[in-house]
Amino acid sequence: MIGSNGIGKSNLLESVELLGSLRSHRSSQDADLIHWDAPRALLKASCMDETEVELELRRRGGRQARRNGKVLQRQLDLIGPLRCVGFSALDLHLCEENQLSDAAGLIGSCCSWSRSTPS
Repeated sequence: MIGSNGIGKSNLLESVELLGSLRSHRSSQDADLIHWDAPRALLKASCMDETEVELELRRRGGRQARRNGKVLQRQLDLIGPLRCVGFSALDLHLCEENQLSDAAGLIGSCCSWSRSTPS
């Protein structure tokens, strides 16, 4: 992704990370992830297998996870349809020309592993 500062590139990536792992690299408090004057934040994604996943972060009352519109009893049940691998600025060395094939192999290995593990 390319764009000017402050347009939401990092927010988009953090949203994918939250939906895929239920964790944020930036904060352990949901309140830090909600716009300062909003009571909640709603993250939604449509997966390649046509599964819809949602995670609602609330200032009061905790989180609520939904899959295909159905409220899940356990947040962990949200993990699975949206698979992601996160890289940070510390991983930029993987993008150097001589390391690019290693990075592609790593990503391919993660994707292959995640498809073969039972959900």
